[in-house]
Amino acid sequence: MHLILKLLSLFPLRLLHAMGAATGWMAYLLPTKQRHRARDNITTCFAELPEKEQREMVAQTLAETSKFFFEAAALWNWPGARVMGLVVEVSGEQWVRQAVSAGKGVIIVMPHLGSWELTTIYCSSLGPMTTLYKPPKNPSLESMILAGRQRLGARFVPTDSNGVRAIYKGLERREIVGILPDQYPKPGSGTHVPFFGQSAYTMTLVGRLVQKTSYN
Repeated sequence: MHLILKLLSLFPLRLLHAMGAATGWMAYLLPTKQRHRARDNITTCFAELPEKEQREMVAQTLAETSKFFFEAAALWNWPGARVMGLVVEVSGEQWVRQAVSAGKGVIIVMPHLGSWELTTIYCSSLGPMTTLYKPPKNPSLESMILAGRQRLGARFVPTDSNGVRAIYKGLERREIVGILPDQYPKPGSGTHVPFFGQSAYTMTLVGRLVQKTSYN
């Protein structure tokens, strides 16, 4: 897998997206586990939609998910300047820079939507940054992923008690901290909330960080 991602990073982003979309459509046409999971989720959350629209959402979901895999190969392996060149528009950057300049900590909450890998790399260019991450299931990929994510100076810490402590310490140092709030928390560390008519277990870490961290 490591070699495959390296080879994919040789292609331009437009071609990688096309390859990802084609792979996603194949996953939709075949009886794949990904198709069944996407169909179950969309049927549960959007039961009111006509069946045709649900099928279209399943196909689009698989296409976008596959595009992310191919895109990540570039984001983890391209030089930092080339990755930063992909950023064409930013909203709200002035608030982050203002807080960093004033010596205040910043909490950036970014769920797994859109190009969150690029968002993380970009945010790390705005100042010292500590971010929680879930180690990949394939340990051989971890060195590539961390090297790509940390190339501009960010520090990634695992989603365990040591990582949470590192996040608190990062805020105490007036750093930027990044959290992906849709990561599944450990039993006893989250809460159940309604989500698309279903009960979803979600983290409470962001709220605790805001409540327990004060700035001078």
